[in-house]
Amino acid sequence: MIPKNISANEHFGMAVPDEIRKQLAKLCRSTRTRTETWTRKRPNRWSPETICVPGTIEAFTNAGAWEFIAQCLDDGVDVEVMTLDKPPGKTGYVMLVPGNHNESIYIKLEIAENKVIGRSFHVSEKRNY
Repeated sequence: MIPKNISANEHFGMAVPDEIRKQLAKLCRSTRTRTETWTRKRPNRWSPETICVPGTIEAFTNAGAWEFIAQCLDDGVDVEVMTLDKPPGKTGYVMLVPGNHNESIYIKLEIAENKVIGRSFHVSEKRNY
């Protein structure tokens, strides 16, 4: 399900430790340990239903988006560590994954209270030309 043209350090150069990658993937796979609920403290842009699964014409479901993220993490897609604006100073994890039609899927996650919070899942505004 993950495009084969993804290589190490293709989009970002900063690697996350394997234990963080594994923790994120595990949390993404359980409905009990994942959420994408919007709050003022943690706003998000989560719209998997507007994106086609790479290589298909089928839109992502919410559950399919979470599994896609977990698979990307398992497959070694680059993850950039960033400092979030909201909540200030918290750590975010960003992936930019090739999608369809020269688009990239922008994914941003946060870990809080033993859960993964989906902060972004949308087409990146930066194009792959």
